Amino acid sequence: MNRFVVVALTAACSSSQPVTPVATPVTPAPTQGSAARRDIPLPGDANGIYWDASDHTLYLTDVTHDALIAWTDANGFATIAELPPASKVELGGLTRLADGTFVIASFGFGSDGAVLAVGPDHHATAIAGLDKARRRIGITRAPDGTLYDAYFVVDGHQHTGGVAKLDLATGESDVVTQGLAKAVGVAATAAGVFVSDQESNTIYAIDKGALKPLASGLPSVDLLTALPDGSLVTGGKTGAVVRIAPDGTHSEIASGFEQVRGTAYDPAGHRLFVVEHGKAGANHTLHVLPL
Repeated sequence: MNRFVVVALTAACSSSQPVTPVATPVTPAPTQGSAARRDIPLPGDANGIYWDASDHTLYLTDVTHDALIAWTDANGFATIAELPPASKVELGGLTRLADGTFVIASFGFGSDGAVLAVGPDHHATAIAGLDKARRRIGITRAPDGTLYDAYFVVDGHQHTGGVAKLDLATGESDVVTQGLAKAVGVAATAAGVFVSDQESNTIYAIDKGALKPLASGLPSVDLLTALPDGSLVTGGKTGAVVRIAPDGTHSEIASGFEQVRGTAYDPAGHRLFVVEHGKAGANHTLHVLPL
């Protein structure tokens, strides 16, 4: 049996246009904010997740079906958009703009890296002019609306990572190009921009293009979730979820998973969402943990 230890968190919510999915509920839905924990089988292998408080919906990137999907208490899972299929697509994290557009990172395995945009009409397009060698996983929107993505490039057995600003019309402009290896997660708060390096299991703060270690010696790192108090949440291959305070101290808030990918938080419902990647074809699960 998995062991879970959870502490209270708070998280920022974004304002965006609602999308109302319609689907058959996968499990009986408790009242939002219920103390009951839920372990929900995913329809595919998910990676990034994003909670939108404006429409009380959790959005996920479904790697199995090359799709953007949604989950609600009332209606379960539904497909929001089918994404351009490719043999090497491998979806990463996602964020949402003020006009309702979703922006999704795509890994690409070194030859098909991309960023995809899904507009309010649910039509998906690839952002033109991006370097396909960049393996993008993390993506975030800062409080001022600026988009950032985290990426790494593989040369033989060496990883070289970076963080770039992203403009959907003009492409990427690099912020950090040195000092990172396998950059996977990125988060932006009022205090700055943060990136997780999966090779060193370290989270860095970015200060005027320079890297400053915030927390090192973590059990593992993956995608990042930013909380309004300046804390960060990350998971990883060891199956633990860790909270990193603004001063760099960190503590385990949940454990016992096989592998944690995306996390998100619903402050109104006091729920932490965790995507668990199962090993060797095992079932993948969305865990809803009360706080």
